[in-house]
Order: sequence, then C-alpha cells, then structure tokens
Amino acid sequence: NLRRLPEECRRILFVSSFLGSHVDVEVVRAITEMKAESVQENMKIAATAGLIDLLKTKKRFKFVHDRIQQAAYELNPTNDSIERETIHLRIGRYLPEEFKNLETGEDWML
Repeated sequence: NLRRLPEECRRILFVSSFLGSHVDVEVVRAITEMKAESVQENMKIAATAGLIDLLKTKKRFKFVHDRIQQAAYELNPTNDSIERETIHLRIGRYLPEEFKNLETGEDWML
C-alpha cells in the first residue's frame, strides 16, 4: 500500500507519476526541491517495496506497472487541492529549460 510509505517517498512517487512510466531522478529532485540524497534514499525504499525498478544508471527508474503509476498519481500527500496544478506548473517551467541545455538541438517535444 502506497499510504504506508514514508511521506517523502509518497511525495516523490506522486511527482514522478506526472512524468511518465520512466522517470529521470534529477527531474524529480528539481521538481520536489529535495536533496539528491533524500531522493535516492526514498527511491530505494520504493524499489524495496516493489513499486519501481531502478535502472542501471541509477539516474532513472520506472514504475513496475502502469497501475502503480496511476495509484501514485491519485495520491495527494499534502491533501492540497492546488497541489496537482502546482506540480504541472513546475514541470512546465523546468522541462523547457532542461531541453534547452540539450546539445542535440532537436525539438522533439513539438
């Protein structure tokens, strides 16, 4: 049960669920504004619980099933009605800046 996880872990999974089935740990860290060590520690907790798989680089992970991602999306750790909008806004502000830094010059988001 996701609700049995520590609050920080639930928050990370909640935010991650907005980003798709395969998630970049650095994006989660930036959106949550948590320390990298805390994000890594909580990712290990989620992996031990069988909710995510840490990928080889340890810079990415994936939800083990789309239902888990969906359940994480339904979580709202702060019970704040504006939380979803805030997460979408943070992602919307972060990703264009992140992709601007790519050296490929490809506009793959279009």
